[in-house]
Amino acid sequence: MEFSLCIPTNGVVEWVMPVLDSIYNEKFDEGLFEVVVMDNGSNQEFHDAMIKYVKKHDNLSYYQTNASGFKCQIEAFKKAEGKFVKFLNHRMIILPGARSAFAVRDLPKGALVEIECIAAR
Repeated sequence: MEFSLCIPTNGVVEWVMPVLDSIYNEKFDEGLFEVVVMDNGSNQEFHDAMIKYVKKHDNLSYYQTNASGFKCQIEAFKKAEGKFVKFLNHRMIILPGARSAFAVRDLPKGALVEIECIAAR
């Protein structure tokens, strides 16, 4: 696994689904990355939407946790399996064309990976 995109969230459909759409609309090789969504909310609508989304993408994992605040981010990090880890705010979408930043295979070990994002509206 080359890299992990970790999205800690409190489970708001209107925020997270556009983020996931922006990632998967890039049509990047899903075998090179994973998406880890760590949810500390209690929104059943969000849970149901995530279960449907997970069925579409083998590299998407959805977890529920009781960890609050930044602890939710730590829980997401624990599940990440990539050589590189990028945290995405659950309100930030990936800019179109950002997939070029995902090409981390040829970077030297320890190199920083930058992914451009813009706030979802």
